[in-house]
Amino acid sequence: RGTLDRALRIMDSLLKELEQREIPIDLIDDRQMSTQISVLGETFGICIEEVLDRVERKLTPAQEAEKKRHPWMFDRPEYDRVPTGNLVLRLKNGEYDCGRTNWRDGKVQRMESLLNRFIVALFECAVNKRSARIEREEAEALRMAESRRKEELRKLQEQERARLAQLLKDVEAWHQSQKIRAYADAIRTHAEKNDGSDSGQKLMEWVSWVSQQADRIDPLCKSPYSVLDEKISYW
Repeated sequence: RGTLDRALRIMDSLLKELEQREIPIDLIDDRQMSTQISVLGETFGICIEEVLDRVERKLTPAQEAEKKRHPWMFDRPEYDRVPTGNLVLRLKNGEYDCGRTNWRDGKVQRMESLLNRFIVALFECAVNKRSARIEREEAEALRMAESRRKEELRKLQEQERARLAQLLKDVEAWHQSQKIRAYADAIRTHAEKNDGSDSGQKLMEWVSWVSQQADRIDPLCKSPYSVLDEKISYW
């Protein structure tokens, strides 16, 4: 509370300097970066805090007496945070490391004289952050392009494998049809020797059926009708 008025005056001066440079300032409901500024398209949070010292907490007389009776008690010191009256101006930038991020009172210099350095450093940090962001975006674009290339290659390979599998299947079917036709020709030659007897006639009918099956298998022929083409519905 003792440094509140001074902190407000410093922040007022800083915001006015930023406004003169047409740097957008925004207030959001966020404890980590409630006061935000935008420099070269990059967003930063700024705040002023008071530096606190850590002072070991002294034991009360009752605690001292208890410690004498039980030496193991209060063996770990406890600390209090006490204000120092010194202020620190912090630049909050998320996970990105942009070098110096705080400017504080010293033994001689006061924060009021550091505001211009803070603004200069802010622009330097914005440039570095913007460059790093562009590099990340370019790297991500390359990664996505490579991912798309690999995906397209995978699809082409799948299509090629499917075409090759179909080719092998067609070749095998064509060979089968040729074997069936050769077999049918051999049976036909044998049937013709039976001079049109009933057994020869039946054999010729069977040869005709065999030829149809060869056409159904042959990928180069139009498949003739077969009872196997009919679909049976059980509903």
